[in-house]
Amino acid sequence: QWPSSTRAEIMAVLTCLIVCPSNSSINIFTDSQCMIDTFTSLSNYKLTPKRKQKINNIILWQAIQQIIAELNLQVQFTKVKAHSGVEYNDI
Repeated sequence: QWPSSTRAEIMAVLTCLIVCPSNSSINIFTDSQCMIDTFTSLSNYKLTPKRKQKINNIILWQAIQQIIAELNLQVQFTKVKAHSGVEYNDI
């Protein structure tokens, strides 16, 4: 498959969630509005299975949803500005 910065970010989120303790509240800070929008759209009850399959990287997103459900996690994404002089965000 084609390399993708979004896919790399999805994998980073998935990797972080795997090691979270059960029943935790998780706040993920990202500069990717695409990540936030896709995560939000997946919880839309009007999203049909056919439309869900058209979402890019759906297998990874479904893995994230499964981890969240199995570990009973409360996950929230927070948008941060990219390249804003914040050392760890710029890295």
